[in-house]
Amino acid sequence: MSLSLMALSASSMAIRRATATPEITLEFPAHRIDAQPRASVLSALAAGLRKRKLFAPRQSDMLHALARFAASQGLRIDMQVSLAGLFETGDDDLSPVASALRQRRIDVVISDMEGMPLCGVELPAGRGPAHRDAVRRRAFAAAELPLLTLYDDSGWQACHAELMDVLGVDLDAADDDCPAEAALN
Repeated sequence: MSLSLMALSASSMAIRRATATPEITLEFPAHRIDAQPRASVLSALAAGLRKRKLFAPRQSDMLHALARFAASQGLRIDMQVSLAGLFETGDDDLSPVASALRQRRIDVVISDMEGMPLCGVELPAGRGPAHRDAVRRRAFAAAELPLLTLYDDSGWQACHAELMDVLGVDLDAADDDCPAEAALN
């Protein structure tokens, strides 16, 4: 009997919604009906957050060296760049590709002074497997933009040579006394 009453109640609510006038429907916008999840997030944020470092100490050393290198070459660096901000998909913003790009970031982007990206740089914390980076690697490959992975335990000379090669700078023409080398020593 209680199931029958619930079925009648649900049916009457469905009939009421189907036959409602547009004015009644417009009174309750969908985004205002249930504000509880938003309120719970706001109350959790009010409880307080603590800031944390973006990079480990050795990664910070490599980042400092990259910044000095970019400055010596007349380039700029940007950190934690969203792939959606870096690449155009040609699709609408609701496509799965656009969604995947919005969810990923690159540690460092080296670009010219006008903001045209020249290469991306990943600064991994360890040498473990990077299966989650497949989307990032494919995006850079599809856009024909070089993606470097610079490990913090690699010497600066190796990283410097890799950067110079990717950026198309002749090593012989470049200044051998790179100011960034001292940052890693």
